[in-house]
Amino acid sequence: MKGLILKDLYTLKQQGRITLLLAAFYLLYSFMTNNPGMFSILIIVISLLLPLTSVAYDEHCRWDRYALSMPVSRRTIVVSKYLLSVGLTILATIIVLIANVVFVSYFNLGDLDATIAGSLGVCMAALVFNAVLFPLLFKFGVQKARILLMIVGFIPLLVVVLGSKYFNIDLSGVDFERIIYFIPIIVLVLLVGSLLLSIKVYQKKEF
Repeated sequence: MKGLILKDLYTLKQQGRITLLLAAFYLLYSFMTNNPGMFSILIIVISLLLPLTSVAYDEHCRWDRYALSMPVSRRTIVVSKYLLSVGLTILATIIVLIANVVFVSYFNLGDLDATIAGSLGVCMAALVFNAVLFPLLFKFGVQKARILLMIVGFIPLLVVVLGSKYFNIDLSGVDFERIIYFIPIIVLVLLVGSLLLSIKVYQKKEF
């Protein structure tokens, strides 16, 4: 497991300089525009793209066929991808939280509680994105998964737009403060379900 994760990290090392340059640019941009949210979103997006890049490299080099010739189970390969993705997302969230605390505490850019809540919300959204993405990646490959993910992401937006336009949906009575506490549990359940589905898909896949 450790070797698989290290392999992915060494592969992603090639993207390190570009990632740092992008992060530095948007950090400066967020400071100059008094908009720390831009930096937060970028860092989280990077944490999502890196695992996708890792799978794309594996697919291009046909690494899976080689890996399965070694004493490594298919379950272990799938779990390593999830651990890499979740680990990068958590690391990105920590960086975002530190940056936002600096923005608010030293430069008085925004409200600290709202900024932290927003950062954690983006983190939860990123984990949900991962839960949807990985089964598609293992089933259809990188190219088809990207297209399907765009379609899947468009459906909730379409439902919200059509619902607000053609149906009178009243959310004033919804206790969002109570719902917030259940979001981590929901996200965890989605991730576990996604992991089990990905393992099932990968075990049946032929290379």
